[in-house]
Amino acid sequence: RKLRVAMEHAGVAVVILDARGRVEFVNSQYSSMTGLSLHDVVGKTVSVLRPWRLGRVNRQALRAAARAGTTWHGELFYRRRDAKGFWADCSMTPVPCSPEGDMLYVLVGKDITERKQLEEIRENAERVVRHNLKSPLNTIINAHYLLANTGELNGEQREYLKLADDAGRRILRQLNMSLTLFHMELGTYTFSGESLDAVEVLDRAVQTARFRAERVGVELRLLVNGIEGADSELFILAEPECFACLVDNLLENALEASRPGQRVDVAVDELEGGKRRELSIRFANSSVVPEPVRSRFFEKYATYGKRHGTGLGTYSARLITHAMGGSITMRSGEGCGTCVEVRFPRNTPGVPAQERKSA
Repeated sequence: RKLRVAMEHAGVAVVILDARGRVEFVNSQYSSMTGLSLHDVVGKTVSVLRPWRLGRVNRQALRAAARAGTTWHGELFYRRRDAKGFWADCSMTPVPCSPEGDMLYVLVGKDITERKQLEEIRENAERVVRHNLKSPLNTIINAHYLLANTGELNGEQREYLKLADDAGRRILRQLNMSLTLFHMELGTYTFSGESLDAVEVLDRAVQTARFRAERVGVELRLLVNGIEGADSELFILAEPECFACLVDNLLENALEASRPGQRVDVAVDELEGGKRRELSIRFANSSVVPEPVRSRFFEKYATYGKRHGTGLGTYSARLITHAMGGSITMRSGEGCGTCVEVRFPRNTPGVPAQERKSA
């Protein structure tokens, strides 16, 4: 009785299913959110909850969690009995209820419609800002091109102009990537990669960042299979803009964390392990990630001690890496500094994405 009273006043919708997926209990918050009473759903199969509109990806993840006995979590759009819609933050947790291993499944949902509406407003505002910034930024990039072709610049001036042009193009790339990252967050991004020379992208990023590194007194190196300045081609299957954005973010993060007199190493190595051939790309610096943020290093808005830190650089790096079929890890500790490593499967130049996936 006490448990029932507690669930009735939980402030979130609660649904309990038996091992066969039949509804045993729903609380009053569930009825308020959905328009369905306990009488409407009790004893019926989980199909009566289908207004949660799982979708194929969430349905597969939910079934896999149920089989594995783990918790599932997702954000779903629900349509009430009166046809009005709302967003809910939902989770499902399997709970053992007998020594024989019988299970109950507890579903919890919270109305997040207001938050979703605010996110939509923010996205629309950001879309307008992106559009308004692109025009003057393209003008700046074109001005760099015109200046470079005047024929009246010396070598040093041309080098500075190239750095400014690269920085402008990087800003434009980040603006273009924001919508892609949004789709990655929603799980609606479709990866369509091509064979890309990772060393070329890394070298370009390091050259662009070297001016800033020298200005703040940080040494910056690129190592290919352990050799600085090696002229090699190492290919992965990637989307060029996404990979360049990933590299920019992780390199920027390493430089921001470094102090004068320290060094940042960008190292790329071929790895051979059984049938899987991978490329390891590491961004290493001497600083140590503060203890409070280590376990949340790749989470959204996770930052600590940085005056202008947003916690979005490493979060977007994780999104991009996973979207392109790679893995990303971070190691940090006294005496060894910090190393962020991304790994991608090696690719043969010229092999299209569909052939790569079917191999």
